[in-house]
Amino acid sequence: MTHPSYAVTVPEALSQFVAQRVQQDDYPSASAYVAHLIDADQREKQYQEWLEHELELGLASGISDRTLDEIFDEVEKKFVHGQL
Repeated sequence: MTHPSYAVTVPEALSQFVAQRVQQDDYPSASAYVAHLIDADQREKQYQEWLEHELELGLASGISDRTLDEIFDEVEKKFVHGQL
């Protein structure tokens, strides 16, 4: 399977930083480091979209008649029983 390639021009300071990260974190190449950054950015974007969706659901559900303690107790019970 071939992978697309990109030519990226960065300032010397960034190039040195990438070289340091590759060496310090044992990446096999600058490309592997950049791929890792892109993957992390993609996961962060997915998490952000999920969180926004969950917040919208929470706002749409209205105001609860339960106290925070009751809500936290329910979450804790679900967590302890492996339901979260």
